[in-house]
Amino acid sequence: MMCVVVAGNVGEAIGSDGYETAEIDYVVLQLCSPVRDRGDRHCRVVQYPMPTALSVLDVIAQVHGDGHDRVIELVNEFDLERVHFHNRSEFAERCGEYIKRVAGEIQSAKRQQAFMLRAHYYLAQVLEHYSEYEFYTGHAATPDCAIIMCRTVADSQCAMFEYFYDGLEEAD
Repeated sequence: MMCVVVAGNVGEAIGSDGYETAEIDYVVLQLCSPVRDRGDRHCRVVQYPMPTALSVLDVIAQVHGDGHDRVIELVNEFDLERVHFHNRSEFAERCGEYIKRVAGEIQSAKRQQAFMLRAHYYLAQVLEHYSEYEFYTGHAATPDCAIIMCRTVADSQCAMFEYFYDGLEEAD
């Protein structure tokens, strides 16, 4: 049975364990999503009936040096919205607020302290490699929603989506 990853504070599906998963330092869930050329016979582009502020195809299509449109399957499947931050500071502030909110929901003081320490360490790593990341939220895109970090290596067939574990819930 496949388990869907839900942003706990807004109850929105933003991933699933149908993708290859890994855990990073007990604080981050990483999902590996295939990246395919739009013309690939295995590429399934979902058309959503209600267009968002940015066209869904603009959000999921990435043009690479070869001029071919690429589709990140997880973005397409869960209708994730790309978030553009003006700079590292804006990202760090928004992510810091999210970390504080999630930490406030953790019942165990020991777990809360461990989460804060590890989440801030992870955030420092993302900031160090900021230019290598893209950022997403669920399609509701409320100010409280989870920030999803995505790292795609050039010419890679996989995009690595990273979520803070403690901000997530599981649903069948």
